[in-house]
Amino acid sequence: MKTRETLLSEGFVEIVSQTPSSLGICNKSATGACIFFHQERKQIVKIAHDPAYDVFVQWAQKHVESRVPRFYEHYSSGSAGVWGYATFTCMEQLDELTVAEGKIYCDWYDRIISRAKKGEPFIDMTDDDPLGLLDTLIAIRKVAQQAIQAGDHLSGFDLSKDTNVMIRVVDGMRIFIYTDPLN
Repeated sequence: MKTRETLLSEGFVEIVSQTPSSLGICNKSATGACIFFHQERKQIVKIAHDPAYDVFVQWAQKHVESRVPRFYEHYSSGSAGVWGYATFTCMEQLDELTVAEGKIYCDWYDRIISRAKKGEPFIDMTDDDPLGLLDTLIAIRKVAQQAIQAGDHLSGFDLSKDTNVMIRVVDGMRIFIYTDPLN
């Protein structure tokens, strides 16, 4: 696994947890992940002890057509749930949602969950997918359910929070992306 020193020698800058950096990036990890940023490459490295993220990234690497980050490198060392376990992930830099985008996402999510609670299958909700996230949401729910059944150190998923969604900017368009929905 690459070390902090190796990443720093490659031009990455460490983003200290819960502290805004001079680059305008903040490490908001709730799990104590170490975050590094390479400004020229527009890449983020996350080193963590997060088996749920490992499940998500492994799935996302096989489903690049989904609304998920582009992962350039990902691996784990050790065994999940055992001291010394860690994941290393290098991915594209994404932008945070604006307050307005966060509200749009939360309103949409609440709307489709309300419909689901009334018995409507998600697959029938394609008429209400202004953010292009419905197919990925359906797939992530299935991945979480399978991982929980398999005992993959996963307690569930949370798609209700806008903090699990970020933006990929492509030709001026802001595309919503699920980033870390499993826990």
